[in-house]
Amino acid sequence: MIISIILSSIAAVAAILAPLLTAIFNNRNNMKIKNLDLIYSQKYEVYKNFSTAYGEIQFRANLQDVGNFISSLYELMILCNENIRSELFILASLFKKNKNSITEQVEIQFKKCCELLHSDLMNEIKRKKY
Repeated sequence: MIISIILSSIAAVAAILAPLLTAIFNNRNNMKIKNLDLIYSQKYEVYKNFSTAYGEIQFRANLQDVGNFISSLYELMILCNENIRSELFILASLFKKNKNSITEQVEIQFKKCCELLHSDLMNEIKRKKY
């Protein structure tokens, strides 16, 4: 008789705790997914602005466009890992060294940076799936 009371008490507690624990775990996972979505969309927007600014200076390198490019490059450095950041520093120094004009070296470095940024976004997507 005591065993049946203990077992029924355990079952009652489990019935009460199961939905509560499920809700806690679901909320935690939803927060992680929402944070990853926010990080991805923020990175995507900054990466897109960087690419757009680079395109602008290719066709008309006025002072404002150059400023937008440098500004987007520095904004990008805030979000990137150390490897990408160092490649962006190389791009910035090449660009400045060539008097804010696009040379073959600058173009090659820009493409290298774009490949790294693309990989970074793909890693965010993979992280989001898990």
